[in-house]
Amino acid sequence: MLYSRTALILCIFIMSHCSKPSDHPLTSSGKEGIKKTYTKVQPTTRFYKLRELTSEKDDEPFSYMYSLAGKDAKALGVYYKVSYNESGQDIRSEYFINNVSQRYILSLYRSDHRLDRLEYYEKNKLISKIAYTYKKDRLDRIITHVDGKKLFEYIYNYGDKGQLKYIRKLKKGDVTHTEYYDRGLKVSEERLNNLTIDFFYDSKRRLYKEKKYISGSIIGFTHYQYNKKGDRVQVSFYDKNSNPHGRWLFLDDKGNLRLVKIYSRGKLQSVKKLLYDGRQRLVREEDWSNKKNLDYYYLYSYDRKG
Repeated sequence: MLYSRTALILCIFIMSHCSKPSDHPLTSSGKEGIKKTYTKVQPTTRFYKLRELTSEKDDEPFSYMYSLAGKDAKALGVYYKVSYNESGQDIRSEYFINNVSQRYILSLYRSDHRLDRLEYYEKNKLISKIAYTYKKDRLDRIITHVDGKKLFEYIYNYGDKGQLKYIRKLKKGDVTHTEYYDRGLKVSEERLNNLTIDFFYDSKRRLYKEKKYISGSIIGFTHYQYNKKGDRVQVSFYDKNSNPHGRWLFLDDKGNLRLVKIYSRGKLQSVKKLLYDGRQRLVREEDWSNKKNLDYYYLYSYDRKG
């Protein structure tokens, strides 16, 4: 849990800093077989441990530096520094550009080692904080403040045996949505605009269907399928009449998106096929207007660093 939460914090930094890859360029002639070859630059979430730091401060005995792009980033002064306390809990995650701190998150803990609050700083100015409160050793509320004002609040409610019953989210005091739980699984969610979503699970506690309503009337379904290893390999959408609708997603056993089918009112409109190399990198993307006609395809190339 320690390292997964650290990775999550680092991912937040990455997503806030890295630019999103641009959409694929489209050709105007519409002729079959038009070839587009270019290098697609993607932000990475891989972290490279550059070196271990030491500190004599009691509240920062262990520190590590991570880089977005390996050794080159170290030379440019672009890296992350994550510090831990003696219990192994991360207490500071900091992002640098040109060796100058840009933003950081402080994690503060209670005497029983439970998380008390997170504080987010930019240029040494407190921007927001998230506070955690507990009742009878259980999480009670999570409250988010931005620029000194309370913005969001999550309220946790439990049954007599300590099982989670629901989580209610409030924004500026108004309820925005409520999530209901049964035996640790979210079974229903109520959102604004009278939208309700029911969740259904199989015998292995895997989500296999979502049913959506507005003001009590069904508007659509989502179905999930899994392979023998338990990996999700297909996501299918249907309209209120159970006709295929929207994007159907097909993944391989390694989690790569392999196929996208787009439906409208039960009819297949287009197909996208994606091919990967032995290193699981996307190398070819094909757009088909139907099962027979290939309209465009895109080739992806990579430098030596991938």
